[in-house]
Amino acid sequence: MGACRSNELYQMNIQDVKIVRKFTINSTFYNIVKKYIDLRPSYVKINSFFLNYQKSKCTIQRIGKNKFADIGRQIAKYLNLPNPESYTGRCYRRSSATLYIDGGGDLTGLKRHGGWKSTQVAEGYIDQSMRNKATTADTIAKEINSNVPSSCSTAIEIPNICIKNSTKVNDDSQPIQFINCTITNFNVFNK
Repeated sequence: MGACRSNELYQMNIQDVKIVRKFTINSTFYNIVKKYIDLRPSYVKINSFFLNYQKSKCTIQRIGKNKFADIGRQIAKYLNLPNPESYTGRCYRRSSATLYIDGGGDLTGLKRHGGWKSTQVAEGYIDQSMRNKATTADTIAKEINSNVPSSCSTAIEIPNICIKNSTKVNDDSQPIQFINCTITNFNVFNK
């Protein structure tokens, strides 16, 4: 499922859906694909899987390459995503790869899924995965926190500090700095 190029979507025929291992549709999306096939007008003679839809009706014309390339932008615009023009015909493969990696997929599976021979290309999708970035950050933070010797720990309790908005601060004063510490309770009150 997914990882199709715009040109592959353009060339997809109705028979391709039945070919094993060409395009895989699992049970989650089977009913959607089946409904799409069932809604196909019987008088259509072309075998293209995707038909043009205009004025609330399917036409006998296939969806063109440029239309496929523009669908990502249209969806991004509909969803009010920032920079919808950046969603090009490549967004199908990029989205599929990102979802695969965010779902816990590995590099070998990603290469197989997208048909990439180059590890470097596939790794680009892993680098862009937000879940992967969060996992990396968590791993680094965990290691940093586990290597802090207990002798470095200092507990200071300051019951109340009141800084009024009218307090003048000159250029010689130093800001309050918290370095390598845990603040367990920090409240800001506006009086």
